Amino acid sequence: MTILLSFYGLLKKTLCRLLLALLIAGSGYHLAFAATLVDQDGQTLPYGVPFKRIISLYPAHTENLLGLGLDQELIGIAAGDEAPVLLGRAQFSANDTPEKFIAAKPDLILIRPMISQAHPQLVNQLKEAGIAIVSLQPTTIDEMFSYWQTLGELTGRAGESAAMIQRFKSELTVIQQDRDRVPVDKRPRVYFESIHAKMKTFPLHPLQCLFWRVLAGLMLPPMLRPGTPPILLPTARNVFCPVPPRLTSILPSKAR
Repeated sequence: MTILLSFYGLLKKTLCRLLLALLIAGSGYHLAFAATLVDQDGQTLPYGVPFKRIISLYPAHTENLLGLGLDQELIGIAAGDEAPVLLGRAQFSANDTPEKFIAAKPDLILIRPMISQAHPQLVNQLKEAGIAIVSLQPTTIDEMFSYWQTLGELTGRAGESAAMIQRFKSELTVIQQDRDRVPVDKRPRVYFESIHAKMKTFPLHPLQCLFWRVLAGLMLPPMLRPGTPPILLPTARNVFCPVPPRLTSILPSKAR
Protein backbone atom coordinates (compact mmCIF):
# COMPACT_ATOMS: atom_id res chain seq x y z
CA MET A 1 0.00 0.00 0.00
CA THR A 2 2.83 2.37 0.89
CA ILE A 3 4.58 1.59 -2.39
CA LEU A 4 1.36 2.25 -4.30
CA LEU A 5 0.87 5.62 -2.59
CA SER A 6 4.46 6.58 -3.33
CA PHE A 7 3.96 5.66 -6.97
CA TYR A 8 0.84 7.82 -7.26
CA GLY A 9 2.62 10.68 -5.48
CA LEU A 10 5.52 10.50 -7.92
CA LEU A 11 3.12 10.31 -10.88
CA LYS A 12 1.27 13.36 -9.62
CA LYS A 13 4.48 15.38 -9.31
CA THR A 14 5.59 14.28 -12.77
CA LEU A 15 2.29 15.29 -14.33
CA CYS A 16 2.37 18.66 -12.58
CA ARG A 17 5.90 19.32 -13.82
CA LEU A 18 4.91 18.30 -17.34
CA LEU A 19 1.89 20.59 -17.27
CA LEU A 20 4.01 23.46 -15.97
CA ALA A 21 6.57 22.89 -18.71
CA LEU A 22 3.83 22.94 -21.34
CA LEU A 23 2.41 26.16 -19.92
CA ILE A 24 5.82 27.81 -19.92
CA ALA A 25 6.49 26.64 -23.46
CA GLY A 26 3.11 27.95 -24.58
CA SER A 27 3.73 31.27 -22.89
CA GLY A 28 7.15 31.51 -24.46
CA TYR A 29 5.69 30.96 -27.90
CA HIS A 30 3.13 33.69 -27.36
CA LEU A 31 5.66 36.15 -25.97
CA ALA A 32 7.90 35.57 -28.94
CA PHE A 33 5.24 37.28 -31.05
CA ALA A 34 3.84 39.73 -28.47
CA ALA A 35 4.34 43.35 -29.53
CA THR A 36 2.78 46.79 -29.36
CA LEU A 37 2.47 49.14 -32.31
CA VAL A 38 1.80 52.88 -32.30
CA ASP A 39 0.48 53.80 -35.74
CA GLN A 40 0.44 57.06 -37.73
CA ASP A 41 -2.68 58.26 -35.90
CA GLY A 42 -1.06 57.71 -32.51
CA GLN A 43 -3.27 54.69 -31.78
CA THR A 44 -1.74 51.84 -29.79
CA LEU A 45 -2.29 48.27 -30.95
CA PRO A 46 -1.10 45.33 -28.85
CA TYR A 47 -1.08 42.09 -30.83
CA GLY A 48 0.02 38.51 -30.38
CA VAL A 49 0.41 36.29 -33.43
CA PRO A 50 0.84 37.61 -37.00
CA PHE A 51 -2.29 38.72 -38.83
CA LYS A 52 -3.52 36.32 -41.50
CA ARG A 53 -6.69 37.90 -42.96
CA ILE A 54 -5.85 41.40 -44.17
CA ILE A 55 -7.85 44.07 -45.99
CA SER A 56 -5.83 46.90 -47.54
CA LEU A 57 -7.62 50.19 -48.17
CA TYR A 58 -4.61 51.85 -49.78
CA PRO A 59 -2.95 50.61 -53.01
CA ALA A 60 0.53 51.36 -51.63
CA HIS A 61 -0.12 48.99 -48.72
CA THR A 62 -1.31 46.38 -51.18
CA GLU A 63 1.84 46.59 -53.31
CA ASN A 64 4.08 46.27 -50.28
CA LEU A 65 2.13 43.34 -48.86
CA LEU A 66 2.48 41.57 -52.20
CA GLY A 67 6.18 42.37 -52.13
CA LEU A 68 6.39 40.52 -48.81
CA GLY A 69 4.73 37.47 -50.36
CA LEU A 70 1.36 37.95 -48.65
CA ASP A 71 -0.90 37.14 -51.59
CA GLN A 72 -2.93 34.53 -49.70
CA GLU A 73 -3.28 36.63 -46.56
CA LEU A 74 -4.64 39.60 -48.53
CA ILE A 75 -8.39 38.91 -48.58
CA GLY A 76 -9.55 42.38 -49.61
CA ILE A 77 -8.21 45.38 -51.51
CA ALA A 78 -9.10 48.98 -52.31
CA ALA A 79 -11.12 49.72 -55.42
CA GLY A 80 -8.11 51.35 -57.10
CA ASP A 81 -5.82 48.33 -56.88
CA GLU A 82 -5.00 47.03 -60.36
CA ALA A 83 -2.24 44.44 -59.91
CA PRO A 84 -3.02 41.42 -62.15
CA VAL A 85 -2.54 38.99 -59.28
CA LEU A 86 -5.46 40.70 -57.49
CA LEU A 87 -8.07 40.11 -60.19
CA GLY A 88 -11.23 38.74 -58.61
CA ARG A 89 -10.21 39.78 -55.09
CA ALA A 90 -12.95 41.35 -52.95
CA GLN A 91 -12.87 45.15 -53.14
CA PHE A 92 -13.62 47.55 -50.31
CA SER A 93 -14.02 51.28 -49.84
CA ALA A 94 -14.13 53.58 -46.84
CA ASN A 95 -17.67 54.39 -48.00
CA ASP A 96 -18.79 50.78 -47.47
CA THR A 97 -20.85 49.79 -44.46
CA PRO A 98 -19.22 48.22 -41.40
CA GLU A 99 -21.28 45.09 -42.07
CA LYS A 100 -19.49 44.49 -45.37
CA PHE A 101 -16.10 44.55 -43.67
CA ILE A 102 -17.24 42.42 -40.73
CA ALA A 103 -18.77 39.80 -43.05
CA ALA A 104 -15.33 39.27 -44.64
CA LYS A 105 -13.90 38.34 -41.20
CA PRO A 106 -10.61 40.24 -41.44
CA ASP A 107 -8.27 40.31 -38.47
CA LEU A 108 -6.46 43.42 -39.75
CA ILE A 109 -7.46 46.40 -41.90
CA LEU A 110 -4.68 48.67 -43.13
CA ILE A 111 -5.63 52.30 -43.77
CA ARG A 112 -3.90 55.68 -43.98
CA PRO A 113 -4.52 58.88 -41.97
CA MET A 114 -6.73 60.39 -44.68
CA ILE A 115 -9.22 57.56 -44.17
CA SER A 116 -9.28 57.72 -40.38
CA GLN A 117 -9.76 61.50 -40.52
CA ALA A 118 -12.56 61.35 -43.09
CA HIS A 119 -14.35 58.28 -41.70
CA PRO A 120 -13.80 58.17 -37.91
CA GLN A 121 -17.19 56.53 -37.28
CA LEU A 122 -16.40 53.61 -39.58
CA VAL A 123 -13.00 53.11 -37.97
CA ASN A 124 -14.51 53.11 -34.46
CA GLN A 125 -17.26 50.68 -35.44
CA LEU A 126 -14.75 48.24 -36.92
CA LYS A 127 -12.60 48.46 -33.80
CA GLU A 128 -15.65 47.77 -31.64
CA ALA A 129 -16.25 44.67 -33.77
CA GLY A 130 -12.83 43.40 -32.70
CA ILE A 131 -10.97 44.14 -35.93
CA ALA A 132 -7.47 45.59 -35.66
CA ILE A 133 -7.15 48.89 -37.57
CA VAL A 134 -3.68 50.24 -38.38
CA SER A 135 -3.09 53.61 -40.04
CA LEU A 136 0.26 53.94 -41.84
CA GLN A 137 1.70 56.32 -44.42
CA PRO A 138 5.43 57.12 -44.51
CA THR A 139 6.52 60.54 -45.71
CA THR A 140 10.33 60.28 -45.49
CA ILE A 141 12.85 57.65 -46.50
CA ASP A 142 13.54 56.68 -42.87
CA GLU A 143 9.80 56.36 -42.23
CA MET A 144 9.53 54.16 -45.30
CA PHE A 145 12.08 51.73 -43.88
CA SER A 146 10.21 51.70 -40.55
CA TYR A 147 6.97 51.19 -42.46
CA TRP A 148 8.32 48.11 -44.26
CA GLN A 149 9.61 46.79 -40.96
CA THR A 150 6.20 47.34 -39.34
CA LEU A 151 4.42 45.48 -42.14
CA GLY A 152 6.84 42.59 -41.67
CA GLU A 153 6.25 42.46 -37.92
CA LEU A 154 2.47 42.63 -38.26
CA THR A 155 2.42 39.75 -40.74
CA GLY A 156 5.22 37.52 -39.49
CA ARG A 157 7.46 38.48 -42.42
CA ALA A 158 10.20 40.35 -40.57
CA GLY A 159 12.91 38.55 -42.54
CA GLU A 160 11.30 39.43 -45.85
CA SER A 161 10.90 43.10 -44.84
CA ALA A 162 14.56 43.31 -43.80
CA ALA A 163 15.54 41.86 -47.19
CA MET A 164 13.28 44.40 -48.93
CA ILE A 165 15.00 47.27 -47.13
CA GLN A 166 18.46 45.97 -47.97
CA ARG A 167 17.54 45.38 -51.61
CA PHE A 168 16.17 48.91 -51.91
CA LYS A 169 19.33 50.44 -50.43
CA SER A 170 21.57 48.39 -52.71
CA GLU A 171 19.63 49.27 -55.86
CA LEU A 172 19.48 52.93 -54.84
CA THR A 173 23.27 52.98 -54.51
CA VAL A 174 23.66 51.57 -58.03
CA ILE A 175 21.29 54.22 -59.45
CA GLN A 176 23.13 57.00 -57.66
CA GLN A 177 26.44 55.76 -59.05
CA ASP A 178 24.99 55.81 -62.56
CA ARG A 179 23.65 59.32 -62.00
CA ASP A 180 26.98 60.60 -60.72
CA ARG A 181 28.61 59.62 -64.00
CA VAL A 182 26.43 62.20 -65.77
CA PRO A 183 27.65 65.82 -65.51
CA VAL A 184 25.31 68.01 -63.49
CA ASP A 185 24.62 70.33 -66.42
CA LYS A 186 23.58 67.33 -68.54
CA ARG A 187 21.03 65.94 -66.11
CA PRO A 188 17.29 66.44 -66.73
CA ARG A 189 15.49 68.96 -64.60
CA VAL A 190 12.31 67.74 -62.96
CA TYR A 191 9.09 69.52 -62.08
CA PHE A 192 6.71 67.39 -60.02
CA GLU A 193 3.18 68.68 -59.41
CA SER A 194 1.22 66.99 -56.64
CA ILE A 195 -1.86 68.94 -55.58
CA HIS A 196 -4.97 68.83 -57.75
CA ALA A 197 -6.09 72.46 -57.77
CA LYS A 198 -2.89 74.27 -56.77
CA MET A 199 0.57 74.79 -58.20
CA LYS A 200 2.72 73.31 -55.45
CA THR A 201 6.17 71.75 -55.61
CA PHE A 202 7.72 69.57 -52.95
CA PRO A 203 10.46 70.74 -50.57
CA LEU A 204 13.59 68.62 -50.69
CA HIS A 205 12.95 66.28 -47.75
CA PRO A 206 9.72 64.28 -48.35
CA LEU A 207 9.74 60.76 -49.68
CA GLN A 208 8.24 61.75 -53.02
CA CYS A 209 11.25 63.91 -53.85
CA LEU A 210 13.84 61.23 -53.14
CA PHE A 211 13.35 59.57 -56.50
CA TRP A 212 13.43 62.78 -58.48
CA ARG A 213 16.64 63.87 -56.75
CA VAL A 214 18.24 60.48 -57.29
CA LEU A 215 17.29 60.23 -60.95
CA ALA A 216 17.78 63.83 -61.99
CA GLY A 217 19.83 65.42 -59.25
CA LEU A 218 17.94 68.72 -59.62
CA MET A 219 14.58 70.06 -58.54
CA LEU A 220 13.15 73.13 -60.23
CA PRO A 221 11.55 75.88 -58.09
CA PRO A 222 7.80 76.64 -58.37
CA MET A 223 8.34 79.63 -60.71
CA LEU A 224 10.15 78.33 -63.78
CA ARG A 225 11.91 80.48 -66.32
CA PRO A 226 10.58 80.39 -69.91
CA GLY A 227 12.67 78.45 -72.34
CA THR A 228 13.82 75.79 -69.87
CA PRO A 229 11.12 73.09 -69.93
CA PRO A 230 11.83 70.25 -67.50
CA ILE A 231 11.12 66.55 -67.93
CA LEU A 232 8.00 65.26 -66.21
CA LEU A 233 8.63 61.76 -64.93
CA PRO A 234 5.74 59.22 -64.81
CA THR A 235 3.45 59.80 -61.85
CA ALA A 236 1.38 57.61 -59.60
CA ARG A 237 -2.26 57.07 -60.56
CA ASN A 238 -3.53 59.21 -57.67
CA VAL A 239 -1.38 62.23 -58.58
CA PHE A 240 -2.70 64.97 -60.85
CA CYS A 241 -0.11 66.87 -62.88
CA PRO A 242 -1.58 69.90 -64.65
CA VAL A 243 0.48 71.67 -67.30
CA PRO A 244 2.17 74.73 -65.72
CA PRO A 245 0.92 77.88 -67.50
CA ARG A 246 4.40 78.99 -68.56
CA LEU A 247 5.55 75.55 -69.71
CA THR A 248 3.52 74.39 -72.69
CA SER A 249 5.83 71.50 -73.57
CA ILE A 250 5.05 69.43 -70.50
CA LEU A 251 2.38 66.75 -70.71
CA PRO A 252 1.58 64.48 -67.76
CA SER A 253 1.75 60.77 -68.35
CA LYS A 254 -1.37 60.18 -66.27
CA ALA A 255 -3.58 63.10 -65.25
CA ARG A 256 -6.45 61.92 -63.11
